[in-house]
Amino acid sequence: EARAELAALEAESAARAERERGARKPRRYISPGDDRKTSERFRTQPITSAERLESSDEEKLDERAKLSVAAKRSLFREMEKTSEGGVPKPRSRNAAVERRLRRAQDRSRTQPVTTEEVVIAAT
Repeated sequence: EARAELAALEAESAARAERERGARKPRRYISPGDDRKTSERFRTQPITSAERLESSDEEKLDERAKLSVAAKRSLFREMEKTSEGGVPKPRSRNAAVERRLRRAQDRSRTQPVTTEEVVIAAT
């Protein structure tokens, strides 16, 4: 009997909560007369897919962005050749040798110097 009463009370409270939810009006984030960029939602809410599509139409692509991947790769290699000007690539070394050379390098080349260290060095 107690279980039946408890179940009835739970069902009644669930029905009441459902009615209250149904009575609420959906909240409007932007008033009909407001501009999107002047509303507070612009600073707090993500853009909608419609807004994203609208803005993507406005974007202008330059010539290089329209190229295929193969064309971009060949253009990159061509630019790389002209910028190098005949500088030979450093020969690859053994990993252990590379590690040893990195350890021997000056700390300032591998790690930033803090402002406190600059003050200490200046005094």
